[in-house]
Amino acid sequence: MYLIGRRSGGKMNKQEYQQYLKSSHWQELRHIFIFDDPEAKCSKCGSVKDLNLHHLIYDNLWCEKPSGLSALCELCHYYAHFKSDAGRTGKMVSLRELLQTITPHQRMEA
Repeated sequence: MYLIGRRSGGKMNKQEYQQYLKSSHWQELRHIFIFDDPEAKCSKCGSVKDLNLHHLIYDNLWCEKPSGLSALCELCHYYAHFKSDAGRTGKMVSLRELLQTITPHQRMEA
């Protein structure tokens, strides 16, 4: 899997992306979007528990815009990344498709 990042000067492999997620830049973004926002909630189910910051767009790593990021609870984040074949394919799904896969009962539990 390769991701495009401006600062990286091109493609970023999975290991480099994992390092990026540990960077002070990403940690600061997480704090701004998740921890420092008293109204932060999952953009899909509305849960306020166990929030993750999710990239909607991967071609602007290191210079993300708010429109390219979304707060998702752990369940919705999992479904966004690994809906197909219980995670074996790692196929990304659209947020619209994600909403269609989560039942009202799952939303209440999240």
